[in-house]
Amino acid sequence: MAQLVDRDTPAAVVAVVLCLALVLATWFRGAFFEPQSSIMLGVSLVLVAVVISGFEATVLRREDVCLLALSIWWLVSAELHHVPRNFLPLGASLAAILAGSIGTRTLGSRARRTVNACIVAVGSLTGLVGLIACDVRWYPVAMRGQNLWRLAGTLTYSNAAGLLIAMALVLSLGTKSPPLWRILSLELCSAGLVASGSRGAIVAAAVAALVLLRSYLVGAAVPLAAGICAGMVTIASSRGPAAAIPALVVACLIVVAGCAWSLWRAKEPRRRIALTHRAWKFAAGVGAVLALGAIVIVARTEIATRIGSGSIHARFAEWRLALQQFRSSPLIGSGPDKVLIPQTSGVASYFAHNEYLQILAGAGIVGAFLLLATLILIGQRLWRDSKHEYGPVSAIVVFALGGLFDYSWHLPALGLCAGIALGLATPLRGGSGALAERRDVLAVSRR
Repeated sequence: MAQLVDRDTPAAVVAVVLCLALVLATWFRGAFFEPQSSIMLGVSLVLVAVVISGFEATVLRREDVCLLALSIWWLVSAELHHVPRNFLPLGASLAAILAGSIGTRTLGSRARRTVNACIVAVGSLTGLVGLIACDVRWYPVAMRGQNLWRLAGTLTYSNAAGLLIAMALVLSLGTKSPPLWRILSLELCSAGLVASGSRGAIVAAAVAALVLLRSYLVGAAVPLAAGICAGMVTIASSRGPAAAIPALVVACLIVVAGCAWSLWRAKEPRRRIALTHRAWKFAAGVGAVLALGAIVIVARTEIATRIGSGSIHARFAEWRLALQQFRSSPLIGSGPDKVLIPQTSGVASYFAHNEYLQILAGAGIVGAFLLLATLILIGQRLWRDSKHEYGPVSAIVVFALGGLFDYSWHLPALGLCAGIALGLATPLRGGSGALAERRDVLAVSRR
């Protein structure tokens, strides 16, 4: 038994490192800027080296090799085009995905629940603080764009904060946890996601939930509806520089009411008349729909501002610039994160707002092939092995879809979230994870 505990000790250290790295990277603007990005790269590489050398049953899989090859090619491309600094931050994010995946695979069920709860806690706290920041006009936790105050969190970028909260939302929705904790996390994450105004993150979360988590949506309808209403109240009050304290009070009351209702429903006696039970459900549903409709009507101007076509046209222009840059050097690319400059007239852009096109333009066909191979291998692995891990799989889907609309993969904090989710979706096999499971079984059997 002493040997068993000793072998499991490194896994506990890995879990602590993953949680601390996630919290600190999220706190420091997602580790997007140096030196935090360089620190995240170093921590990721050290963690990968320690895990591979310390766990005999942990080996690099094919998707890990492809991801590692992609990060190496990103570095080689940066050197070939004499822009070595441009390896970061995407290179650090790719390393964080690898470290999160390999590290989480070594963990037992208890440690996996811990890192899963860490992501949910970070996302929920980001949603809570962001809701307050939007209403009190607290910059940069909330930021002003299109004359609207949008949740930005410690990442200080609304779309990145939205993607973080979306990943936390589907993780909370698809995993079991104590009722109060789950209700609060669902409410805060759904409210924060709406308040971020990130259309890409909202679409990604909706697709993942409807495709993979349909069976969970009915039981979570009340917390999700309360959170959406609270977020819509924040959106409705997002115009103008003055603080919107009444909106903050109303949003808090909605969250508290939704939490109280959900807890009451969870603890109510099983013996009820079926007609009364259906009547309560029908009344609650009608009330939620009417309340949400009223809030949408009040916030119609703000909603129209966010769904306007101006930024969509800008995205299309940036995607065309990325394709033009790719055609200038199709095989090896033009170098990581080169400024997208129009060939004739137009506005230059620093990012393509599409990570797939960003890698295609910067790393060429070689980089695109490695990225495609990584995605295919991960998809095959998840399809074959992740039959019951719908929450982590949904988080991976959210991360993948989020890359279609923004440059959020460039934040190593989000890369680490995706890597942890990828590890959580892997069944417990061998290594320290199996040892931890065996210890749990022994403890239960002795009782």
